[in-house]
Amino acid sequence: MRKESAQPATTGVVKSWLQRHGLSYELMIKVTLGLMFVLIIGANLNSMRFFNTVESVNEQRLARDVAERLALISQTLSDHPRLGINTNETRRLAEAAGFEKLYVVETEALRHTEVGYSEYTSIANLHLLQELYGLPKKLAGGATTSLPTSLTYPYAGIGGESMRAGFYHFMSSEGVPLTLVGTLVVPGDREVNKLAKLNTVFQILSVLAVLTIVLVLLRLTLTPYRKIKSQAIAAEIASTEQAESVDFAVETFQKVIDELRQKEEKLQRLYAQQKSRAASLERYNEFVLESMYSAVVSCDTDGNVTHYNRAAEELFGGKRSEKLHKPIGEAISNCPGLAELVKEVLASGLEATLPEREQQVGGARKIWLNISCTLLRDLQGHIQGAMLLATDLSEIKKLEAEISLKDQMATIGEMAAGLAHQLRNSLGAMIGFVQLLKKITADSPQASGIVENILVETKDTSAMVDRFLTLSRDTKFSPAEVSLAHVEASLRAKLEPELEARDIKLKIEIDRTLDEIVVDEMLFVNTLHNLIQNAIQASQEGSSVHLIIRSRSAEEIEVQVRDQGSGISAENLPNIFTPFFTHGKVDGTGLGLALVRKWVHQHGGTIQCESKENEGTTFTLTFPQNLPVSLY
Repeated sequence: MRKESAQPATTGVVKSWLQRHGLSYELMIKVTLGLMFVLIIGANLNSMRFFNTVESVNEQRLARDVAERLALISQTLSDHPRLGINTNETRRLAEAAGFEKLYVVETEALRHTEVGYSEYTSIANLHLLQELYGLPKKLAGGATTSLPTSLTYPYAGIGGESMRAGFYHFMSSEGVPLTLVGTLVVPGDREVNKLAKLNTVFQILSVLAVLTIVLVLLRLTLTPYRKIKSQAIAAEIASTEQAESVDFAVETFQKVIDELRQKEEKLQRLYAQQKSRAASLERYNEFVLESMYSAVVSCDTDGNVTHYNRAAEELFGGKRSEKLHKPIGEAISNCPGLAELVKEVLASGLEATLPEREQQVGGARKIWLNISCTLLRDLQGHIQGAMLLATDLSEIKKLEAEISLKDQMATIGEMAAGLAHQLRNSLGAMIGFVQLLKKITADSPQASGIVENILVETKDTSAMVDRFLTLSRDTKFSPAEVSLAHVEASLRAKLEPELEARDIKLKIEIDRTLDEIVVDEMLFVNTLHNLIQNAIQASQEGSSVHLIIRSRSAEEIEVQVRDQGSGISAENLPNIFTPFFTHGKVDGTGLGLALVRKWVHQHGGTIQCESKENEGTTFTLTFPQNLPVSLY
């Protein structure tokens, strides 16, 4: 009852009107579909009329444009039409107006086909123009004293294009009636004709389609109505004599069907909401797993991979699409120990966690990992699989090593500060005494040589103390624009004696796009000098050392120092930047590379070393390009 009262007032008025006039539900459907058919037919006829109107408007616009263009060109030809038609100016006007060709001919010769001669054009052109003038035409502009300006209907050109010819009549300055003829290609004419034909075919087909649809709808709509009506009469709910009772029974059935349909739609909405909520939760879980820094690999109870996140792709290699549904031993074959751990957890039902350890992944690569393997259970507590969680601790270990190095440097600095004065004072006194002793023993060559050796060792010790203090103190850092050509010249001047002595060539390659860079010149040159000097000492006679300076990106400059020398063993490579660590150098102090690393870090850069024994060493340095220039 509440639904009936909520119906629109217009529906009640229509129903009461139909009841007063004795119209049944069946007749209402027939009338409705008939009106729909009439409306669609009317819409088709209206669209056809609109298409014809648009076509007529376009035709009038084209005719008006052609008449205006010809009138404009005729003004330049009135004085000397015979010569003016062949000038470059006329050709430019014709091309700008869109005409393919322009002709000037006597109007009388154009109108009468028996005339076979013209003073303004050739005989072949005259026959062509007479033929074009004989084509059906229509007015294209205002009339002159004798003939109107006209435009032909479309005709086929030599290449099959849709062509038009316009005729403009004017008087020359000598009083001769002339006609300016312009031919132009109108590519839209062919398409318009095709569209007109297609539109007609479409209108006919649409009328037939609408008629078919109306008949089908009429049949589909009335079939259930007649079935309900027959069932209502058979159940004595309604009688054939009383149309109102039949309609009442049909409406009752229809209400029941509508209510069932509404309940079905409501159930479908609830199902869709629950499905969307489950999908949203699943996507959220996917986002969480994909965003994790740790590698997550999960598998079912059979050991087949069910999830493989982005971090697992980076750690274990391979793409997720290739790893899913594969046995976990095959998915992470480059870490067999981890696959065995997952299998043991599934077999025993006990979760496992491994302490931090260095794990070999994919051949020779070793990384620090924190590994745990947990069981996956459902709401009832049943085991559904296992999940392996592996966290890469390599960066953390690297930071720990850097912190340890900084602590060492701080300790060395504190120790150096305490010993500096005593050592330097003592060394200064020793050097003074040795120099005095050298003067005393000048007459004895043997004693003088011994004193000279003592003096050299004392000065070397003093130099080592100075470098030690340089490593422990903060070095003044003053970045400025430095010419790379100047850097190259300075390096060659400093290294030339040692290069010549060992017969080693220094090859320097500098990116042409880099003229100047912003660095502390002294620290930058000393850095390169130390690295090249080490490369020279590690190289064989007759070999070469390469220095490459290039732009790595818009933000970074890359510097490489390469040699083909003895190289550094894998076990010694991690310690080369540790103070006092020497490799293959008897007279080395072990402070050179520590200083180099300090100077590179002062620039905000990085330094890395790659080396293989008996193959050579490559130091790769990066420096920022946007380093601010010091104001002091």
